[in-house]
Amino acid sequence: PYELKERNPERLAIESFGPSDVLYLIMPDRFANGDPTNDQIAMRTEYKVDRNDPNARHGGDLKGISDRLGYLADLGVTAIWLNPVLENDMKGGSYHGYATTDYYRVDPRFGSNEEYKNLISATHEKGMKVVMDMIFNHCGSDHPWLTEVPSPDWFNNLEEYVQTSHMKEMYFDPYASEYDKSKMVDGWFVPTMPDLNQRNRHVAKYLIQNSIWWIEYSGVDGIRQDTYPYADYDMMVEWIEAVEKEYPHYNIVGEAWLNNPIGTAFWQKGSPLNPNDTQLKSVMDFRFMGLSHSAFFEETTEWNGGLHGIYDHMTYDFIYPDIYNVLRFLDNHDTDRFLKEYPQELSGWK
Repeated sequence: PYELKERNPERLAIESFGPSDVLYLIMPDRFANGDPTNDQIAMRTEYKVDRNDPNARHGGDLKGISDRLGYLADLGVTAIWLNPVLENDMKGGSYHGYATTDYYRVDPRFGSNEEYKNLISATHEKGMKVVMDMIFNHCGSDHPWLTEVPSPDWFNNLEEYVQTSHMKEMYFDPYASEYDKSKMVDGWFVPTMPDLNQRNRHVAKYLIQNSIWWIEYSGVDGIRQDTYPYADYDMMVEWIEAVEKEYPHYNIVGEAWLNNPIGTAFWQKGSPLNPNDTQLKSVMDFRFMGLSHSAFFEETTEWNGGLHGIYDHMTYDFIYPDIYNVLRFLDNHDTDRFLKEYPQELSGWK
């Protein structure tokens, strides 16, 4: 039997994250091990913890984060973005969290659903927010859906593997063919991440209802949507509208990894560059990240090198409908840590 629960009125008042927040990204498995008893939980496919193996689990968990909320608050952090915490019962490399095998269960090696909800409450008590990382484009290849596929069109290219082109520019490329568009959206990200078909109405409803359930259950303050341009465009618009109907002040930031401001601005809500509005309030500025690394770590004598590259990039801020909802950052889980590229004494940065 399914329980029809009463709505929590506090959820309707969620203000979400915004321009005034300082986000701190945490990969839960690599942050702190607060509960060693969940290190060796037997899963279907993987249970090894080995801190000497960079591709294995290292034991970090929600308890480790909860124990260090004071440290994060002292840093000046106002919002914590956690890499995905849902179950990733994969044969290897599952620590990153981007190959979901159960959309309604926190990975037990991180903790429980209740611990996740309690972490969010404790974070709120410290005056901080939590951003949940979600992935609609794909799931993990060990998800039960692959054992018994719900319908023939639940996945894209299930019969024969097709790799995505990663050519996100095709959305605004006037010369893009239908083949280009199909390969970008329907191709698999990697062989262990089957591509979900959001054009299937059951898939779309499942993903939309799942995200609303997590907001209502946990009180999480915002969402970061992974691989945003790789999912079906129309369904993503539908999803944002559904979330904002329930939570009018909610903010969602989409990962659209493009290396120029025009391409990034295309994805922001209200962009005059895009005739079909995405409804996506916040976008991520990957070009700023790359220019920051170049400015601080690459020697140059060119007049337009170094910090000038950042300046030149920011002169294009006028192209964004809402520049204050553009998320700028120095690194993330897909790159080396900013200060690890060329380790130096911090005193040299002053």
